[in-house]
Amino acid sequence: MKSFMIHFIIGIIYLNLIVSKIDALQCYTCETCSSTELGKQTNCTSKQPYCMKKKLSAVVVDLISRDCAETCNDGKSSLAVVSNEMSCCQTDLCNTGFKPTSTNLVLIASLFGFLFSQIFKL
Repeated sequence: MKSFMIHFIIGIIYLNLIVSKIDALQCYTCETCSSTELGKQTNCTSKQPYCMKKKLSAVVVDLISRDCAETCNDGKSSLAVVSNEMSCCQTDLCNTGFKPTSTNLVLIASLFGFLFSQIFKL
């Protein structure tokens, strides 16, 4: 009976480990990668419900990192010629790009408006 209980407990622990691996969020991870290099696929811990991508831009250099995160705040900040951008998501392997910001959407809409007016000479 004692042997059965030990095997039963070991089985429950093993099953729990398998289920936690299945439920774990997967993110791309890399410390310094290019915009086209995604990095390696990593299983995050249960305490890391976010995939994040950070981009630090300075003049002509972009430093990109991807990782699992416990907390994450979408946003962009700039100081002189340096900008810092962070994008967060919560689905498997979602940290490939950045979400469009309202500034980007306004610029795109303005560009389309300009092109439309030039094509149709409004």
